[in-house]
Amino acid sequence: MHAIAVVSLIFCLSEVSLALLKRSKEKSTHVDKGSLRLFWIFIPVALIGAGYLRPYAGFASLPPDPCYYGGLALAIAGLVLRWTAIYQLGNLFTVDVSIATDHSLKTNGLYSVVRHPSYTGLLMIMAGLALCMANWICLLIVVVPFCILLSYRIQVEEAALKSAFGAGYSAYQQRTKRLIPFIY
Repeated sequence: MHAIAVVSLIFCLSEVSLALLKRSKEKSTHVDKGSLRLFWIFIPVALIGAGYLRPYAGFASLPPDPCYYGGLALAIAGLVLRWTAIYQLGNLFTVDVSIATDHSLKTNGLYSVVRHPSYTGLLMIMAGLALCMANWICLLIVVVPFCILLSYRIQVEEAALKSAFGAGYSAYQQRTKRLIPFIY
């Protein structure tokens, strides 16, 4: 089995596990606005669709070995980052956007570097898997729409956090970037 198949399988199994085990509890405010459903639709469609289109876009080929190994490293680093962020958030992590009655604002650890480190990891995973296809069209098909979807999800989540934590969250937004340290 190819390394990328193993990484893809680990990614799929980990996301299914999260979906089954980390839903919000009854004592929380649900404000997801369908963003979780969009992730579940988009991710498989984009990756499978890009893989299907790859043979028809030979003109957009990139050097296979650097792309494969670079993409593999990026996807693995993204998995590690995502799971570390989830671990650091602990019981506050849920797959759907919700605010628990005992919710507290996490601003230390990875969350002192970026506000959404698990999404940074998810973006790295998606970009890494797409890069393994060694085709810039496939990379664009996966990454550009995923960034738009991720932006929507972050807006939904940040509105919920701002509503729950007010000025405390606004101050956190001022001092901490969203996804990419020092940049965005």
